[in-house]
Amino acid sequence: MEKIAVIGLDGVSWRILDSIISEGYFNVVSEVLDNSLKADLIGTDPPWTPPAWTSIASGVNPGKHGIYSFYNVKKLDKGFQSTLVTGKEACYPRIHEILSLLKVKNLVANLPATYYTPAYVKRYSVVVSDWLSPSIRVNNFMFSYLADAFSKNIAAKEYKDPEKLSKKLGERAQLIVKALSKAISILKPRLVFIVFSEIDWIMHKDKGFLK
Repeated sequence: MEKIAVIGLDGVSWRILDSIISEGYFNVVSEVLDNSLKADLIGTDPPWTPPAWTSIASGVNPGKHGIYSFYNVKKLDKGFQSTLVTGKEACYPRIHEILSLLKVKNLVANLPATYYTPAYVKRYSVVVSDWLSPSIRVNNFMFSYLADAFSKNIAAKEYKDPEKLSKKLGERAQLIVKALSKAISILKPRLVFIVFSEIDWIMHKDKGFLK
């Protein structure tokens, strides 16, 4: 049976990825790209992380899945209420939710708007909530080490020192990869969908990252 891995690098365009590879990094990725089809992805409107990744995972635009921003704004009798977006705002099933209905095992981690996971998903889908969550959680206690790995050094994204920022986030990425490898060997999922946010965080803080 075929297996699929979706590895997302948040905020990374082909120009940025090509620049990183030219510096001697991501050798494995470079080998994959040399034997793959490359294409430009049509962006969402608005072109922000939550609506973009929800469109990728659901196959529909923000007008259908209902996630437009990092925040969910509700009109009250007096004024407005703003809260961070969660899975409750998703009006359209994402790929891991569809696969769960089809009884296909899958692993999803750090996909935006996955803090809330429907009960029917738990049996076939291991979901590690995204970094915007009040706390990073996994919906299956057997894989709690995944939540620990994704929680590690997350505060480092606010560091202003570029060297310290890159070092801590690099350590975090290594822990995540190690934890994911362990989980995949146990779960044996048909789909793995992982979003890495580290490069995006570094670019937001280190303006000279690509120089």
